[in-house]
Amino acid sequence: MIKNWKYVLVIGASFVATTAFSQSVKDGQRATDLERYKEATRTLQTLSKSNNEEAALYLADAYLRAGKADSAAIYLNQAAGMNAKSAIGMVAAGKAALLKGNASEAESKFEDAIKASRKKDPQIYKLIGQAYADANVKDATKAIEYLNRANELAKNKDPEVFIIMGDVQQLQPNGGGPAMTAYDRALQIDSKNAKAHFKRGQLYVRSRNFNEAQTALQAAIAADANYAPAYRELAEMYYFAGKYDQALENMKKYISMAENTPDTRAKYASFLFLTKDYAGTIREAQEVLKRDPKNAVMNRVMAYSLYETEKNAEALTTMENYFKVADPTKVLASDYAYYGRMLAEGGKAAEAQTNFDKALAMDATNIELMDDIASFYLKQKDYAKAIDLYRKIIASNPKNLNVYNVRLADALFANNNLDEADQLYGAVLKANPTYAHGIFRRAQIADEKDTDKSGDAKPLFEEFIKVVNQDPSKIESYKGYLIPANYLLGFYAYKAKDYPTARKYWQEVKKLDPSNKEATTGLANLDALSKGARR
Repeated sequence: MIKNWKYVLVIGASFVATTAFSQSVKDGQRATDLERYKEATRTLQTLSKSNNEEAALYLADAYLRAGKADSAAIYLNQAAGMNAKSAIGMVAAGKAALLKGNASEAESKFEDAIKASRKKDPQIYKLIGQAYADANVKDATKAIEYLNRANELAKNKDPEVFIIMGDVQQLQPNGGGPAMTAYDRALQIDSKNAKAHFKRGQLYVRSRNFNEAQTALQAAIAADANYAPAYRELAEMYYFAGKYDQALENMKKYISMAENTPDTRAKYASFLFLTKDYAGTIREAQEVLKRDPKNAVMNRVMAYSLYETEKNAEALTTMENYFKVADPTKVLASDYAYYGRMLAEGGKAAEAQTNFDKALAMDATNIELMDDIASFYLKQKDYAKAIDLYRKIIASNPKNLNVYNVRLADALFANNNLDEADQLYGAVLKANPTYAHGIFRRAQIADEKDTDKSGDAKPLFEEFIKVVNQDPSKIESYKGYLIPANYLLGFYAYKAKDYPTARKYWQEVKKLDPSNKEATTGLANLDALSKGARR
């Protein structure tokens, strides 16, 4: 029994005040979890003015989640300086050191915090674990030790500790399994914990297990219909699954729940771009840029979308503006790649190549990027560079291997590497015997190598025409191939003195191209021969 009544009153007063204050801090924390960062910072700034280091610490967390590391550092230092004896203030000092990469100083501050709390407060251990998670420390051994101690003190009844444990485990090599176990433990304690369901959903999305991801994210929404991040994650999941309508529907829900800020509008515009709604992207970007003309992300997606909608001059201007306002450390390989495409389209080949080289230096394994640059080199007739890039793509064993085999074969053909090109076309045709482009190219190669034009290519040209005529819808797209194929077959027949067959093929050329001079000349020669035979 406590006999000192003054002690009872102090404890009681402290409990009441802490409960009222804690609820307000929880409001700020919840707003942070829901990605309503302006609301969170408003709430927590008000509380931190009362010289409370807990509010300042969570205010720093809100800024950190919003991507404003400089503001986060200010409030961590503020929390650390409010009360020299405060364990929470010491955690804030340790977290500030950890974010700067000073692990030894951070551990010293964390140990001070534990001593100040007499090693009995699970909240302090939990906050330290959160500090490691927020700092993305790859070796999270110490964090796990602190969180295990938090669990012991909380008697394994605090789901938040397990959620932080899961976040920390994800920082470890092959940490996905242990992280999922931690989130499952959180749900064993609180089956309606939206954050734990959400975290599980995120893990499943990353592993492309979309069925389980959908189940987990919908469970998060069932637990808390206002849990906005779950809608955003669902949107991304549907995007990866190729279900763009559902992706956009969920992204709209997320935007309706999140704050109407340039950042959330930027997320929406970026998502519209990913779903190839370029007109919608441009509209959203224009609205954001009216209020925030230096918004780098919006300048980026605006430039990309203008290029995709064939407004290259505007795209170039916007892209150049993007490079003026972007943080150089946050410029992407795709920025240089798009800029290269725009410059190439604008006839600035040398500048385009410089930017393509920068893009490849940053992302040397990006197949789509290499493909685009190889295509640029083909247009520039720099076949050697195109061939080199296509070889690199093929060496990476892409899913659509035959597509790149054809592109390499085309580059080799253009570079007059006929034997290797022929082998590649042959390999493609084994997989797809009716691939008209491959048949025609092999026919061309055979004709090129047939120096006395004896007709070695004749069976291949005949096969090509047969394949195309079996599908009338192909005739128009292959018209440019049908004309030389028919002409050469006519020529072979003419040389073999099979004049009726020659006439048939050259008449077919005239149907496809009435002004074709070669076929006109050939038919005139046949007419002359016919008149001479009648005399």
